[in-house]
Amino acid sequence: EVALRLMAGSALWAGKRVVLAGIIRMARRPEWQDPIGLTADVYADREAHSARLDAVVRRVAASVGLRFVDVRALPFYGAADIADAVHPAQAYADRCADAVAACLASMG
Repeated sequence: EVALRLMAGSALWAGKRVVLAGIIRMARRPEWQDPIGLTADVYADREAHSARLDAVVRRVAASVGLRFVDVRALPFYGAADIADAVHPAQAYADRCADAVAACLASMG
């Protein structure tokens, strides 16, 4: 949280427009994740950590007065929205990118 706050402050100080985007959702696909060590218990820990990171980004945006793109509020279709063990599929990535683009466009 401290590091993100410092980065956002530095960008603002440099005259940049700053938007913070939340952390994408994850889906459990044992056939892809188990072979790389992302077993059910590890996955559950990573998913909880992802939610905590999202809360940190949201908190920093609110406290610094920055726009926040809530990608976790976008439609998410579980396993259909991941491309492999850890990466978003194109449709989900497009929804996230479109939300960020819409936020930037609204800033003028």
